[in-house]
Formats: sequence, C-alpha cells, structure tokens
Amino acid sequence: MMMNYDNQTLKAMEFFLSFDQGKMTEALKLDSDELFIYVKFIDRIYAVKRDSGRIIVDGEEATCDEIMSILDIICSNMTIPDSVSKAEWASLSQIGGASARVNMGAIAKRLDPFEGDTLAMAKACENIGGRVRKGGDVSYVISVYEGIPCWLQYWEADDEYPASLNFLFDKDVLKYVHWATLENIMNAVCDRLASMA
Repeated sequence: MMMNYDNQTLKAMEFFLSFDQGKMTEALKLDSDELFIYVKFIDRIYAVKRDSGRIIVDGEEATCDEIMSILDIICSNMTIPDSVSKAEWASLSQIGGASARVNMGAIAKRLDPFEGDTLAMAKACENIGGRVRKGGDVSYVISVYEGIPCWLQYWEADDEYPASLNFLFDKDVLKYVHWATLENIMNAVCDRLASMA
C-alpha cells in the first residue's frame, strides 16, 4: 500500500517532467548535463534525473522531504529569490495566517540525537554553512537554497519545559515555495543536522 508521502512524491516528480528543463536550468542558473540537473540544497549537491524526477545525493536516493522540497523550489517559480541578506524574518503563523498549523513537536523529535548536547548541534549547523544568530540555545541561519534561508532556533529542555524548536523564514517565502513545502524543508534541515550527531 502506497503511503500519502510516497504518492505526493510521485506527483511532484510527474509535475517536474512537465516543465521545459532547458528554460528551468537557464532561469535558475542550475548546472546540468544530459542526465541530471544539479541543485544545491542545505549545503549539498543533489542530482535530479531529467527523465524521471528522481533525486540522488551522495550516491543514495533522496528522502521524500528532500524530493518534495527541491522539486517545489525549482518548479514553483522560475526566478532566484532575493539575497539571503535581505530576509525579513517571520514566524510560520505570520507567513501562513492564523489557521497555519505545523506539528513542531514532531519536527523537533528529529533532533533527539542531540539531546543534552547543544554544542554538537551548533557544530552541525556550522558544518552546513549556518551563521550563528542570537535567540535560543542553538540559533543559526541556514541557507536551504540560494535566496531561501531559514532561521532555526532551539531551546534545550530543562526542569520546567520540554525542548522547543522554532523556524523563521523570509516573510515572502511563499512566493517561491508552497506552504506545505515549508514543513518538508524543516524536516529536511533537522534530518540533515541529525545525520551529523
């Protein structure tokens, strides 16, 4: 039985195949060859197969979150977002409105490998090009894709409160990705960090 995530991933790959890949690579200034289009995402190069939309990273199939994020970014808007330095930070509720709901607890669980070791989490953020910011026990601006940064803020659990995670994005991020993709991006960032724990 196919899971919803798998189904959505297949739809995203089919959607990618409907695009003029020549125009896409030119507009987004993406490197490519006869077989692949290359996309930098969370400080790694991903190879998007031209004939299927499947994505390879470090010799392995990309995760559903990575695939959904990358294909939405390159298919949603044929322009490169403004520079990271121009980000006007906004919370998810400010971006998506009052009805916007994301299970941040489930996303934060992906960072459990760092429990009790915020120094290791900070080092992982730096290893993917994160720039330290104030606001949290671990607080970094991470480039997801050229011109699409996210600001990860993490507070370690204490005697009174559980661990807490917050993400901020540029207020105009929905010009470049769909609302649902923000959750894929947050999952992908946390998984990438956790892989270095």
